[in-house]
Formats: sequence, structure tokens, C-alpha cells
Amino acid sequence: MKRMSFLKEKQGFTLIELLCVVAVMGVIMLPLAGTFSSGYKFFHKEDENIKAMRLARGAMEKIVDMTRKAELSEIDAGLINQGSNEVEVNTIKIDNNTIAIDNQELFAPELSKDFEKVELKILLSFENIVDEPAEAGGNPEIIGKELESIKYTISVKGKRIKEYEISTMVNLRKD
Repeated sequence: MKRMSFLKEKQGFTLIELLCVVAVMGVIMLPLAGTFSSGYKFFHKEDENIKAMRLARGAMEKIVDMTRKAELSEIDAGLINQGSNEVEVNTIKIDNNTIAIDNQELFAPELSKDFEKVELKILLSFENIVDEPAEAGGNPEIIGKELESIKYTISVKGKRIKEYEISTMVNLRKD
């Protein structure tokens, strides 16, 4: 008999009480886990967005700086698309620097490796000066027109972001 009274005096939790506590804690923790998960996804999406901005703005700064500091010497007439006074080209040669749509050196390699697509578009806008037939060897649409401005567009597409696009228009000085 003495043994039975010893067991009754001991304090503790039953298995059912412990299971109830675990169930209540699970119900409380489930919404918190969802909050942490969505915060994690949002953080990584914004991190990729910031990297895309840094990549595009850094390349755009280099391109615009080269364009503004130099005299435009040569334009590759490898046309991609052409409008009335606008021509999309592959390459612009400025002094000894070449800006090409496939030139990956313009983009920071440590940033561009993280993106699915990094693309540069070059659009030249012309002011119609003389409307004469083109001379031999040149592009009939460009000759007789004066280059007025260059529009650069850089677009970056990532895994988490749809697409980030930045464009700028560089108006050329008329001497």
C-alpha cells in the first residue's frame, strides 16, 4: 500500500496533456512560419531587383560617359530595325571605343552572371538635312541626314523579377 501512495504523490504531465500542448503550439507557429517564408521570398526578389538596377545603371553610366566625352567618328550600318528618322544599329564606334549590343564587357560580370538576359539596344535618331540619293558604299537611309541623338536601352531579366529596363537619350552637340 505504501507503494501506491508514493505514485499518487508524484506530480507530472500526462501524455494527453503533452499532445494538447504540442497541437496548440503548432496552430500558433503555422502563421508565423508563413510570415517568415513570404519575408524570405520578398527579400530575395528585392535583392535581385537591386542587383539588376546596379548592373543596368553601371553599364548605362559607362556608355553615356563614353558618348558624351568623345566625338562620334563611325557608325556601323548593320541595321536591325529602321523607322523614318530612327535606325536601330549593332555597333557605334566612338573614338577608339566600341559600343556593341553583344559587348558583355560593359556589364559587370559578377552581377550579369545571375540574370537570364542582359540586353542592350542602340537607336539612332537623325535630323533630315539633305534629301539626296545616297553615295555609293553607304546606307541610303542614313546618308544625307545628320545624327541628332542616340537612345540606349538596357533590359535585364532575372529569375525572380520580370524585367528591369532603363533607357536614356543622349542628344549630340551641333558644332
